[in-house]
Amino acid sequence: MTSTNSCASCAGSPPQGERGIHAYRGGYESVLRRRMPYAEQVAMLARALPSENGAAAELAQRADMELADAYTVLVVRVPGRPPGDRDPENDIEALLKTHQVPMRWHTEREPADAPGTGAESGELIALIPDSAPAALPHCRIPTPNPP
Repeated sequence: MTSTNSCASCAGSPPQGERGIHAYRGGYESVLRRRMPYAEQVAMLARALPSENGAAAELAQRADMELADAYTVLVVRVPGRPPGDRDPENDIEALLKTHQVPMRWHTEREPADAPGTGAESGELIALIPDSAPAALPHCRIPTPNPP
């Protein structure tokens, strides 16, 4: 008996296997929507895209973002935030709402023997669709006027 599967990840699976996979995936996605903050869902997408993870299309759909053919990676490094400084989560969420591009925050702690012990540095990693070069118009660095 030949099975025709509509899902690429289910190819070769019997129809019952396909239904099971779709049911499991549907349950997982509904938990994501209800329990995982939007910024974390988008961060999962930002991690999945460079690694060409097959889940990127589904993550993009859940985050209400369209996938582009190519991306430019923008990295904004924020050195040495003092301990106890507020987490950048609210700032990241505001950027997500404004610009609607996959992005995530990556925190790095300085080693105990490093100068400024205890400080946290981090990076905002955003994937800007190449089809939308003006996606972050407010982030352009103006060139200084010569004297």
